[in-house]
Amino acid sequence: MVRNLLILFFVIGLIIIFFFLKMKSKENTLPFSNEPSSSTEPATESNQHTRNFSNLELVIDTTEDPKGLGYSGQRKIDYDKQGNIYLAYRKKYLGHYEIFVARVSGNDKPLISTTEKPIANINVASQRVPAIAVDSKETIHTVWYGSDNWQENNRQIKYANSSDLGQAWSSWKNISPVAGYTLSELYWQEHPTISVGSDDALYVVWEGKDSQNKNQQIKFSKSKDGGASWSPWKNIATTKNTQSRPNLVIDRKGNLHLFMYSSQGNPMGDIQQIEYATSSDRGDTWSTWQAISDPLFDSRHVSVAIDSHDTIHVAWRAGASTTQPSQIFYSALSNGEWGNILPLPASSQYQFFPNIGVTQGDQIYIAWMENATSSDFPRENPSSGTNLISFMEDGIFQEPIILNGQNKLYPNIPDKFDDVNLVPVAYLEQSDLSYTLKLKFLDIPK
Repeated sequence: MVRNLLILFFVIGLIIIFFFLKMKSKENTLPFSNEPSSSTEPATESNQHTRNFSNLELVIDTTEDPKGLGYSGQRKIDYDKQGNIYLAYRKKYLGHYEIFVARVSGNDKPLISTTEKPIANINVASQRVPAIAVDSKETIHTVWYGSDNWQENNRQIKYANSSDLGQAWSSWKNISPVAGYTLSELYWQEHPTISVGSDDALYVVWEGKDSQNKNQQIKFSKSKDGGASWSPWKNIATTKNTQSRPNLVIDRKGNLHLFMYSSQGNPMGDIQQIEYATSSDRGDTWSTWQAISDPLFDSRHVSVAIDSHDTIHVAWRAGASTTQPSQIFYSALSNGEWGNILPLPASSQYQFFPNIGVTQGDQIYIAWMENATSSDFPRENPSSGTNLISFMEDGIFQEPIILNGQNKLYPNIPDKFDDVNLVPVAYLEQSDLSYTLKLKFLDIPK
């Protein structure tokens, strides 16, 4: 009897050991997630991607609007973790300008998609000037401005998002409406830009009038729930002067850094300057505005990027002298100190609309456009131009790369490059009565 029990226990032990080894082997072959991967690339902390797109130029779409990629302060291009590139622009759909977001995917052979329909078919008045950002969950967030009734100038800041790589979009919403619009009181809201914090909080800044301010002020709203709800708008710091074209970046500690242009406080009179303010409490309170540009010359159209060391890189357009055309200038904020104001390589032409970005290795790039004519400077309304791009090496901006042709407008680059070897540059190229949206990949110098 005892012998039979020992044999039984021995057999049960063998069965238990067999199943244990079987499960251990199965664990070693399982993926880390039960969800199927939608990317063929290995995951990396820095989202680095390498493509075989050297000097490739892609045709993305066409638009009737020469400002379909304008303006430079509102970022039009971004990546997701898989390396997909998204471009926000506007074109006509069913008789009205609507907002579109194109996706460029693939590593060896590019695939262009999601250009067939707008992200929100409002279809009552033109929608304008989108900005785009992608969060850590690969949700695409887009803001723009436009009316949603028959009053063309009753413009509010609108928002939509996509959680499926741009295939479908949420219903659009006015994120934080400013009341008071009538036919005689144009409380319009314009030129929003959107930024994503490390915790995926969303921050939107824009310019607009309100019942207490006859001149537009920089307004702010944030969302802590992925765009489902938004805080009531607030003016950052009101002044009697106009405040225009804000741009916002976020450092690793979550501090917000905001830029715009205004003539407020300029001892030289009504001359626009680049102004800076910061918030250390996620936008609840803000510092006073600080001018960072030369007060002698009109300065506008600021573009901002931040590198891996939290150095903030800023580019803007300014008058170079009383006798020279406008040029692009650069400065950087590091450890609380502003560096010298540096000009980009000088040109005999008017330089407009800079767009700044940072590579994986913290190399600085600036794209801009030039025109032999003033294009209504200082209010810039170019109808054609040459696109250029320059990078900084050892503190000096190198001779620019010229994108061939005289009919190119509004170059846009990402604020941070996920491609380790390429600079993606989006721009418009005039063709008869329409404009072709293109994306070109330039090699990063080794």
